[in-house]
Amino acid sequence: MPLKKKRVQIESIENRQYVVIAWNYRCKDKGVDFKISSETQNKMNKATEHHILNNPHHPEYWQDRKEGLLNKDDRDGNIIPEKIIDATKIPPLFIAEMVADWCAMGEEKNNTAKSWADRVVNKRWKFTPEQSKLIYKLIDAVS
Repeated sequence: MPLKKKRVQIESIENRQYVVIAWNYRCKDKGVDFKISSETQNKMNKATEHHILNNPHHPEYWQDRKEGLLNKDDRDGNIIPEKIIDATKIPPLFIAEMVADWCAMGEEKNNTAKSWADRVVNKRWKFTPEQSKLIYKLIDAVS
């Protein structure tokens, strides 16, 4: 029983803010002005940090350090970070989940998982050559 309660708490921590995050992206995509207070922005960042640190399909999950992993000024990975995140510990199953996530986001954002991979693989996140090959193989398989 305690596990169920904990899962509900985690989901609500993320879900409440992810509604705002999704709406913010929708407004940006449609050219609609949507103002977010700094308090709400802070909550959005905390929800994202919580998500990436608690879901093994995110490279940040596999880090020893747990702070400074989210670039709050560049959530979309447009800027190459000063310090690359080591993603070499991610097992193949979670690489596959990560690629599935990228495919879903690509569909939602009207771009492709490949274009995202080209922007972030070994730039934002460091992968082994085998992982990189698997990433592109999976992208090709679902494209």
